[in-house]
Amino acid sequence: LMAELAYPKTKQHRSQHERFRAQLQAFKEAAEGGQNIERLLARFLKTWVQNHIRFVDKELAAFAKQRATQP
Repeated sequence: LMAELAYPKTKQHRSQHERFRAQLQAFKEAAEGGQNIERLLARFLKTWVQNHIRFVDKELAAFAKQRATQP
C-alpha cells in the first residue's frame, strides 16, 4: 500500500515494523529460555500501540485519505 501510494516515509515506516518484529523475536527467545517476560512484553506492546499505531499509522492513514481525494 505504501509503495502504491508513493508514501514518502515508506522506508522509515517499514524500518519501525522490522524493529518491532525483531523485538518480538527477542521476547520469544527469552521466554523459550525460561525468562519471565510477561510484564516487559505487555509494556512493550502498550507502548507500540500508543506510539506507533496512534501516531505513525495515523499519519499514513491521513496521507492515504488525502491521496484518495486527489484527482
